[in-house]
Amino acid sequence: MSLNNITIGGKEYTPVEDYENDCIDCAFYTNGSLCTEAHKLTSCSYEGVHFVPASTLTKVDLRSATQQMQAWNPDAVEEQIPGTKYDSGKLQYTLVPPYALQEVARNLTAGLKKYKERNNWQKVPEARQRYMDALMRHFEAIRRGEIIDHESTEPNMSHMSAVAVNAMFLLEFMYNPELQETKETK
Repeated sequence: MSLNNITIGGKEYTPVEDYENDCIDCAFYTNGSLCTEAHKLTSCSYEGVHFVPASTLTKVDLRSATQQMQAWNPDAVEEQIPGTKYDSGKLQYTLVPPYALQEVARNLTAGLKKYKERNNWQKVPEARQRYMDALMRHFEAIRRGEIIDHESTEPNMSHMSAVAVNAMFLLEFMYNPELQETKETK
């Protein structure tokens, strides 16, 4: 069996074959209308297939991950000592500096007051270029010796928190396959 990529809502999705009868990892699992659209194009659930955003396949080899899960044998695990926790190699969010994170949150909260819509930053046309420009403006203000952003709606907001926020926006556009940059419309 060979299925082609499908496009729904302007986004391309890739079928991942050899999947066993469960839609839970499909990109359409939590969105009934997209699932219905997918079923109009293919009988994916009957063919042992689920869909992933096409952009993610360059980052993760889903077939090898599926094969590893299928090869795992819970009976082969040695007897566990009470209190054992297998967390080595996992992300340690406690490494994120709390005061810096607080300033990022304070900056984002001030932005919500200014722009009125939660996550408005995701809808900005030409976002990557504009956030890079904003990051550089704040960074250059710091290099000139300005610590506080006097244009902020919040008193005593640092330019450095704006640098961090703009860097986070750029990272999110870089790594979130669901986030698509829009072009300027005139």
